[in-house]
Amino acid sequence: MIRRRFLKSSLLMPVFAFNQPFNLNATTIEPDRNIKLSLNAYSFNAQLTSGETNLFELIEFCKKQGFDALDPTGYYFPGYPAVPEDEYIYEFKRRAFLSGIEISGTGVRNDFANPDEQKRKEDLELIEAWCVVASKLGAPLLRVFPGKEIKDDRDKHEVMKQVIIELKKACEIGAKYGVMIAMQNHNDFLKSSEEIIQIILGVNSKWLGLHLDIGSLAQRDPYEEIKILVKYAITWQIKELVWENGKKVQVDYDRLMEIITDSDYVGYLPLETLNVDPEKRLPLMVNEMRKRL
Repeated sequence: MIRRRFLKSSLLMPVFAFNQPFNLNATTIEPDRNIKLSLNAYSFNAQLTSGETNLFELIEFCKKQGFDALDPTGYYFPGYPAVPEDEYIYEFKRRAFLSGIEISGTGVRNDFANPDEQKRKEDLELIEAWCVVASKLGAPLLRVFPGKEIKDDRDKHEVMKQVIIELKKACEIGAKYGVMIAMQNHNDFLKSSEEIIQIILGVNSKWLGLHLDIGSLAQRDPYEEIKILVKYAITWQIKELVWENGKKVQVDYDRLMEIITDSDYVGYLPLETLNVDPEKRLPLMVNEMRKRL
């Protein structure tokens, strides 16, 4: 809006004004923080899996509701886990571009805590295939999981070493295609900020960052955990509910946005609703976020 007003008013300025020397001591207007709202396609999980809607219709929804971007999770492309045809990928990319909607990322299902080495190898092959898709889409990152909760007698410390090894391989794949690997904390294998940071530091790759899922911090005060983890975040999952004292409660948008805006974070804030009508609830979430941005 500032840029528009300037351009409009500049048309009324005398031509000679632009021939004057610059005043290096003049006050400049700082641009807004580069934080954009994205829609995580999982919000429409039921509708997408039933065929009631599709990814192309989500582009139109994003355009109508004022989203800046869309995160089209890999599960909802035709044929997943197989990659879609290039014709589909490029048509989706074209439609998003013409609608003014950016593609903030995509994601796959994997389990690096799996004791089956062959399964982990297949997951890495899946990640490579979808890094190719992400690069074709122009998506900056691919969301992956560290792993599922251990339900046998394996030592968690040893499994964490295993997860670190596999994530290092995933980061090598990401670097090959210019796609960041975003590890999502999912209140599954990883429970606390300490465990999440241990994995990130253990991998020690510039191609790895955190997909900060605020609805999956169930051990302590979620806002204190977010404060600790925000420095590692390269994308988010902004949900309506967070865990407090063992139960889910409505997110405090003021506290959340204060943490984000006080940090150095720039980029996308993908929103996700669960078990509600997304067409009714998401516009409300967008409004709450916009007021605080």
